[in-house]
Amino acid sequence: YKYKEILKRTDLIVAERPGYNRDSVSDEILESVIIVDHHPVKASSTDVRQGLQEGLFGRDEETEVPESVQKYIDEKELYR
Repeated sequence: YKYKEILKRTDLIVAERPGYNRDSVSDEILESVIIVDHHPVKASSTDVRQGLQEGLFGRDEETEVPESVQKYIDEKELYR
């Protein structure tokens, strides 16, 4: 939504999701993003919320987050 306006104002830092192909992104966008190297987690925010509600988040390899992140989520009551 209004991505051109956002890109005029700032560069974006992007963490790619597993299986995402950056070749499908226009050059206009790629010129204004910084793609960071990271260890991807396959969980989306929807997966996080659902897993927390069901008490399952962080229990399988694909959605596991570092203990410090889990602690932060709990302390700040995020995704509740």
